[in-house]
Amino acid sequence: MTTRSVWFLAAVVVLLSPVTPASAQNPAASPQPASAPPLVVINGQQILQTTLERYVNEKWGRQILDDIVDAYLVRQEAKAQGIECSEQEIDARVKAIKAQLGGVEAFNQMLRDRGLTHWMYRSEVKTNILVEKLMEREFAVSEQEARAYYEAHPEQFNAPPRVHLFDIVTDSAQAAYAARQRVAEGEDFSAVAREVSLGPAAKEGGDHGWLTREAIEDPLVREVAFTLKQGQVSNPIKVGEMYHVLYAAEVEAGKKESFAQARDEIIQKLRAERAVPREIYLLSLRRKADIKVAWEPYSYMTEEYAKLRTVRVVVDDKQLKLPAPPVILPSGRMLVPAKAVLEQIGAAMNWQAATRTLRAQSMVGKVEVTVGSSRAKVGETFKEMGAAAQLRDGSLWIPPRVVLEALGAKVHWDKYRNTLVIKTPAAMMHEQAVPEAPGAGG
Repeated sequence: MTTRSVWFLAAVVVLLSPVTPASAQNPAASPQPASAPPLVVINGQQILQTTLERYVNEKWGRQILDDIVDAYLVRQEAKAQGIECSEQEIDARVKAIKAQLGGVEAFNQMLRDRGLTHWMYRSEVKTNILVEKLMEREFAVSEQEARAYYEAHPEQFNAPPRVHLFDIVTDSAQAAYAARQRVAEGEDFSAVAREVSLGPAAKEGGDHGWLTREAIEDPLVREVAFTLKQGQVSNPIKVGEMYHVLYAAEVEAGKKESFAQARDEIIQKLRAERAVPREIYLLSLRRKADIKVAWEPYSYMTEEYAKLRTVRVVVDDKQLKLPAPPVILPSGRMLVPAKAVLEQIGAAMNWQAATRTLRAQSMVGKVEVTVGSSRAKVGETFKEMGAAAQLRDGSLWIPPRVVLEALGAKVHWDKYRNTLVIKTPAAMMHEQAVPEAPGAGG
């Protein structure tokens, strides 16, 4: 919900004043009651309340209605969920904002700049607090969900032992012992490695970076490297025809992060993945509300609010143009036109008119759907779709998830954007085949 400098002033005028038609006469000549005082006098010319009303109605009516609708929806949703905002919470928030702005005078100047009274601003703060509480509850992560994530991703919380390993590689035992002796007498390991090592990391002073056990191919090197203490240099070891002197510059013991230690980070991660921007959340409240605008200049908004409930279908990040929008059944299940959607994911189709059955096949799988049945044949088994396939105006309409997933597509319902999101098998294969750009991992 955006805030405009005339937000509350305009809202009050609109709610308390009659609407003046757009075809009314020139604002300067508007008839007024003899006793009506002017609001402003400009070089002797009076600006009366009806002039302000007309400008508000015609210029800001749409924005005012949207903001009022959002404010009422937020309060209705909060009441339905038993969420409240106390005067003490508002006081604390206003106090914090005053301090952030630099004091009372700076705060008052902000109100003047935005054309708000203290009461108006407190009302805005109350709405903001309610939105925050609603979104906090909407995208909350339970203890069970956090623990399930922890148990499903052990690799993220188990750090294996590592060693920051350097080596000097020579072609004789004598040369290896001589290099080892120079280091023991105080010479820098990297300097000796640059001078005498024949190994691949010689130019880097023998530095192989941080290594885990799995990263070291030779079993003898692996064993010796992980027995060294930090700062320790090994005796020469023979690997094939070469001799190695190892140096453990740093050593990190393996560690396992407990659920208690990882809990807050997991909850923050999952919540960030679920959350949507504030404006999308507010749109979702509009979408599920029954909103009728009777105010004549803006009655067209009734249809616009209704259109928010239209379901979009997005395939591989592009909106799909359908012959008719998806249908939401009384049960809450969705039907989509089969041909348009299946063609878009690259499926081959065969319609059996005698049995009223559609057979579809992709590079991943095959599926059969029959009109009037809520079960799809996936391979050699049957799966419940949640609703029966239908013929509508001569075209087959199907519940999408089971059918599309049987053909290898990924299906996600974005309830906040009222969008069915589909990822085709080809797109997923392409994503797996394209390597990550250098540095993309941070």
